[in-house]
Amino acid sequence: MRNIQQKLATALAFLLLALPPLAAAEAALRVVATTTDLASLPEEIGGERIAEVHSLSRPLEDPHYLNATPGMVVRTSRADLFVMNGMDLEIGWIPAVLRQTRNHAVRPGGSGFVDASSGVRAIQVPDVSPGDLRALGDVHPQGNPHFTLEPVQSITAARNIAEGFRRVDPEFDEVYQYNLKRYEERVRDVSIGGE
Repeated sequence: MRNIQQKLATALAFLLLALPPLAAAEAALRVVATTTDLASLPEEIGGERIAEVHSLSRPLEDPHYLNATPGMVVRTSRADLFVMNGMDLEIGWIPAVLRQTRNHAVRPGGSGFVDASSGVRAIQVPDVSPGDLRALGDVHPQGNPHFTLEPVQSITAARNIAEGFRRVDPEFDEVYQYNLKRYEERVRDVSIGGE
């Protein structure tokens, strides 16, 4: 009897060693977002797959008027996924960060680049000629870029982020789609219940 138990234990040990490691248990992805409100979305969608999410702006900083810093370039160079707000919110500093990063995957057109505003319904789009915009002050030619303040609009940004995760980590797309669905349900429940 003891001999059979030893053989079973040995066989089980070899079987366990032959199995691939459970990658789902490992947090793997580093994400850089341009604003703190955007940084919360990859955390929601990525869940336990996220090793780190970093916002390039601080909570009380105005993302319209930041300057690119070496630290921003370093963080972006180490990212698997880069999420920008878009709609020209970061036009004064993000082009410099992305130009200087050595990580081509997080530049526009790369698998790790996400423009969260892609597909967002623009509001407050100015109805003036481009030459007259400067005279109006802080006007956004593509519309109001603060769409993440509107919960239902943030669903579009979350979908864009889920798509970015699918490109950089396709093995776990089911995880991202599940988390996205849960996020959408929570946002709709809050939005409908709050009306």
